[in-house]
Parts: sequence; structure tokens; C-alpha cells
Amino acid sequence: MTQAGFWRDIRVDNRRVMLRDYGVISNIHYLFPQGDGPRGSFTTFADLAPNLRNRDTVILSGVLKEQATAPQDVFDVTILGAANRPR
Repeated sequence: MTQAGFWRDIRVDNRRVMLRDYGVISNIHYLFPQGDGPRGSFTTFADLAPNLRNRDTVILSGVLKEQATAPQDVFDVTILGAANRPR
């Protein structure tokens, strides 16, 4: 594994994910506040918020020092922490 890390090296070929008894996840968004994320990733939640839809997944890596409000009428958004080293 390179120093860049697992999440940066991911190539997005298929953005559809199916969870049993839940349904299809709409989109996967990457939020990398310190940069160095995959192509198309966001650096602030304010930039990401207009793109969120129901049942989206956000993969967050780094330290997010931002207070934000979720978009109106958007529900079931999953936020996953993506760290190279567990803490």
C-alpha cells in the first residue's frame, strides 16, 4: 500500500451499492477536508450539501472542522469514517 492510502487509490467504477433490507444507495460522495482525495471529492461540507440526496453515502477522511446544517428534505444519509490507521 502506498503512502497515499487506501481511500485515495480507490477507482470508482460502480457507484451503486445494495444493502439487504435497506435498498439501493443513491450516490457515494467523498469528503476530504485536507485535500488529497480521489477525483471529484469535496473539501467542505458546504460544497457537498447541495449534491446530497436521499440514501447517499459520504466517505469522510481527515478532520472536518466545520459546523453545517443538513439540507432540507434529505434523509438516510450515511457518513463513513475512512482512516488509514484506526485510533
